[in-house]
Order: sequence, then C-alpha cells, then structure tokens
Amino acid sequence: MKWRVLALLGVGTFFYVGWDIFTNPNCNSVSFRGGGARTVLATCFSDDAGDFTRTSASVGSALLGLALLLILFWPLILSQFSNMKLQALKFNSTQQASNQNVLNSEDSISKTEDSQQVVTSSRNLINRVKRHKIISFALLVLTSLVFYNFAAPSFSIFNPLTCASLKRDLAAQDILGRQIWNFYQVEVSNLAQLNGTDGYVDQVGNVARRATQLLLSDAKGYSMLKAKPHCVNNIKALNQIILRTNNDYLYLTGFITKDGKKFSIYNGWNVEYYNSYGNFDSFLK
Repeated sequence: MKWRVLALLGVGTFFYVGWDIFTNPNCNSVSFRGGGARTVLATCFSDDAGDFTRTSASVGSALLGLALLLILFWPLILSQFSNMKLQALKFNSTQQASNQNVLNSEDSISKTEDSQQVVTSSRNLINRVKRHKIISFALLVLTSLVFYNFAAPSFSIFNPLTCASLKRDLAAQDILGRQIWNFYQVEVSNLAQLNGTDGYVDQVGNVARRATQLLLSDAKGYSMLKAKPHCVNNIKALNQIILRTNNDYLYLTGFITKDGKKFSIYNGWNVEYYNSYGNFDSFLK
C-alpha cells in the first residue's frame, strides 16, 4: 500500500512539473539536474541555455507520469475486465439453467450441455486473460521505449544509460579525427620546409584540403552531440564551435569571405591554425 501512495505522489509530481513548465512564460528552455538522493530538479531559462525546449520538457514529464500511472493501475484494469467477464458468464449460465428447467424431458441433457458450456466459456476466458498478459508485456515494452527515448533524457540520473551509445560513437569519431589531424600536421610541417620555394603555393593547397577534411570530421562529431543535448555539458559553447567550424569550412571552400576576402592559396597559411586536437568527450557531462 505504501509504494502505491508513493507512486501516485510521483505521478502527480510529473504532471505538476510538466504543467508548470508549459504554462511558465519565462521558461523557454529547461535543464534537469540531480538534487540529491531520489530527487531531480528542473531549472527554467528565459533563453536557450537549457538542455531541452519548454515543449519537449513538459511533454516528456507528462508522458512519464502517464506511463507510471498506467503501470500502477494496469493489474487493476485487468482484474476488473476479468470480473466483468465472469459476472456475465455467471448470468448467462443462470439464465440458461432457468430456461432449461421448464424442459422436463431434456432436463438431464440440458444440464450436461450447460456444464460443458460453462467449462468452454471458462477456458475461453482463461485464454483471453493469457492473451492480455501478452498485451501487458507488449505495453510494458512500449512504455519502456517511450520512456527511454523521450522521458529518460530529461533526467540527468539516467545519463549513464542514455548517453552510453553517444560516448562510444564519439570515441570512434575521435580516432578518425585524430588520424586526419596527424596527416594535417604532416602537411603543415612540409609547408614550413617549402617556405620561399616554388612548391610553397601548391603545398598550401594540400594543407587546406587536409583542413577541410578535419573540419568535416569535427562537424560530424558535433552533430552527434547536438542530437543528444542532455548529454552535453555546455550547449552554448557547442553551438559556438559548430558555427565557427561551419564558417571555417565555407571559407576554405570559397563559399564565404572573411574581412571581405576569399581564401586563396597565394595568401599563405597560418601554421598556428588547429595546432592541437580536442577530443569530443570534453563536451560530455
């Protein structure tokens, strides 16, 4: 009984938090953080500094409350359904027995048939209950999937679970990115040796090509982080570096200008550009 009361309080809390976030005009984004043992705090921001938008945070909280409510009362729903079926079965059996009492000549045969019908109906009811167990299991799986994809990311306590795949993907992308960066550094070293020679201009082109490959690798990793903002420790910093990476790529490929000038291999290369490699996991919580 105690756990049911606690579960109902939890349901009410999820609904209240979701409604409070949705109706708060100063809550444009939300972050969820652990506030101690068994507690999660929701923090509203007037700008986009939070991990989630107001809509996704409120809907996620409401979905979690609905899922908990459904799990809490699902056994009662099944029990009520079974009782209704049994009451209907008893009523039909009693009605049939009363009607058959009028038929004296077929009394014994009718009773036998009624008994067989009751047994058959009972078996059908049992089979239906078994099927409902399968439905219950399927519903539990569906609820778990909804919780994992929509509600769990809203709570930092589940980050080790929801961010594990992202961490693995970023580690693999880091390996590829560092390989490209090593090639880039080789090209930069070769450029320094060719300074003042006829091959310098062509080598600038080689360095620029390696740099664009490196920027594309970075952009892929940043897009992974952007797709799971609840795993990121600083959304604002991530957005800034994404913008800078995109601008650098567009500049090196000739789509935009900097200071009114397009990139040209005849202008040389800043050898200090990208002189160190930063891992993607520095953005993870």
